[in-house]
Amino acid sequence: METNGRLDTLLDGIGGDAPNGMPDDFMGAVWEKAGYLAARRDRRKRSALFAVVAVVGFGTGVGTVQVPADADHTEFVLSDGAGLSPASLLHVSR
Repeated sequence: METNGRLDTLLDGIGGDAPNGMPDDFMGAVWEKAGYLAARRDRRKRSALFAVVAVVGFGTGVGTVQVPADADHTEFVLSDGAGLSPASLLHVSR
């Protein structure tokens, strides 16, 4: 019976709410640090995304400035040509 009493005493000492060396706000500090690390990671992602967008934008701007613009006349197959005029399609003769 003496062994059961000592075992119960030891188990009661181990099964406390918090270990003796741990401060009361330990878990709050852990979550605060986790939030700080997550915010820092999000800031780093936003900065990297901004840098990528800026590089692509500047590269596109520099690359397209030197390209000459050609003003070619485009032909529309359905509206150009005498064979597709309304008079020829309706077989109107003068």
